Amino acid sequence: MNVLLLTAGLAFGIAGVFLCIRCPYTKYGMVCIVSGVSFLIFYLIYFILEARAEMMIQIMLIACLFVIANQSVTVKNNNRISKKQTDRRNYIPDWRFSFLFITLMLVFILPARFPSVKIENGVIRMDGAFGGVFKISDIQSVDTVSFYPKTRLMTFGSSMCGIRKGNFRLVNEQKPVKLNIRINHPPYISIRMNDSRLFLLNFKEPDETVKFYNQLRDELNRAC
Repeated sequence: MNVLLLTAGLAFGIAGVFLCIRCPYTKYGMVCIVSGVSFLIFYLIYFILEARAEMMIQIMLIACLFVIANQSVTVKNNNRISKKQTDRRNYIPDWRFSFLFITLMLVFILPARFPSVKIENGVIRMDGAFGGVFKISDIQSVDTVSFYPKTRLMTFGSSMCGIRKGNFRLVNEQKPVKLNIRINHPPYISIRMNDSRLFLLNFKEPDETVKFYNQLRDELNRAC
């Protein structure tokens, strides 16, 4: 999972240490170290979130972080060193790197968060910016499926790190479909509303999905 980020982080970090040992290459060593640490931080965050970033996302992230690190490492003279070392310079990360790093975290990490879905007070509530509320009394049918129709268009949502959430256009569906799914993690719960809208969701573990499905079925039986 996210092998490219891990490999790049370790490779850049180790290369940076060796380059810093050789004084003429201190700047390049600092760039590699800052880049490597950044890659590893993103890898750990994705690991904690148990999210998988597509290969293209990892490549884009590595490229962006490397460029930012290269531009942010600045040169400053050290006035306290001896006369023999007056030409030696210290390379330190500029504060702008921190700002751009946090910005990238918001862009690449927040979409990896999987919104919670729960039943409360007779409604199904999906959290997050792309969430929604579905009244159980408005449900026409509910079932579990092992696959879902092909996605044609994302109208308002996010599709990153193996997670699709928000409104999407699916094949054979006239109205936008609300998705809150981890790709390639069947089964999926298919909820058809009275107005023909479709809501597809699942959870990290199949057992959690089945448990939610049974809970929803019980709620529907009580509502009838």
